Amino acid sequence: MTVYRGKVVSFASGPWTASIRLDGSAAQTIENVPVVSHIAATDMDVGNKCIVDTGDHNHPADFVVIAAWPGPPDPHGTHLALTANTPAAVGTAGAVGVGTAAAKDDHVHAHEATHLLHDTAWAAKGDIAAASGNDTATVLTVGANNTVLTADSAQANGVKWAAGATGMNKVTGSGYGVMPAAASGIDPVNSGAGWTNGAWSQVLAATAEADSIIGIIYGWDTLLNTTRVEAEIEIGTGGAGSEVAVGYIPAFKQQGSGGGASNSSGESIDERPIFLPAPIEVASGIRVAVRLRSSSTTLEPMDIRLIYAKASELVAR
Repeated sequence: MTVYRGKVVSFASGPWTASIRLDGSAAQTIENVPVVSHIAATDMDVGNKCIVDTGDHNHPADFVVIAAWPGPPDPHGTHLALTANTPAAVGTAGAVGVGTAAAKDDHVHAHEATHLLHDTAWAAKGDIAAASGNDTATVLTVGANNTVLTADSAQANGVKWAAGATGMNKVTGSGYGVMPAAASGIDPVNSGAGWTNGAWSQVLAATAEADSIIGIIYGWDTLLNTTRVEAEIEIGTGGAGSEVAVGYIPAFKQQGSGGGASNSSGESIDERPIFLPAPIEVASGIRVAVRLRSSSTTLEPMDIRLIYAKASELVAR
């Protein structure tokens, strides 16, 4: 007898016959081929492999299926139908792609779809994500040019865009001013005790606008002695009797006469401005005063004036 390998095309359980396609260069399909009774119907599934005993080649009616088994899996696998118009998250029902792109390009993981911001959330170049709470992301719109991201707990998402810190300012508009203006400087009273604050002396009854005090000018009430004197000038704001100190400025008189230019009474006349490393901010309508304490009970700075700029005109470079 001669046997051939083939593949099950169909199977009929009533007559227990099958249609078989024989392997080979001249593959052909043979109809109504009997199947031996010991072969189970499940082994005759379409696509299963089989062996056919041909008996007498001249009589196809003698053909019989003597063995059958499942064939190998399709090497191309099962294809995903691209039928939907809207992609769904992987892991959810109906997770299919679109007909114009590979399905994997149209999917996001189900967890990401729920918790992350995607392209449609962004409205402008530079937008960033910031958390407004636990497991909650929001969009923070891009700030103005040259602003920096700054923590601010008062904001809904805890941050904001703000002007960056700068190490240098410039004055615009009316420029520098002095207080008191067009008047002699202030000569606070010595307390009469070493390193003890004297009384406050008013410099300005009320600021006309918000000001930034950026420097001071002062002299000494005498230079014609050999005493070395140190002092501190204190700047305060607030009503008379309720002043609040906002800054101390050290002052120093060298030992020996002739330490600087003086008038006939020995008073200092070479008063040079001293600029502060950072401005002292004073709101509009605020009284400004000064007082001092000195290492001497009789000698102290005099003719004190404060250098300022309008806060609105002191800007970052």
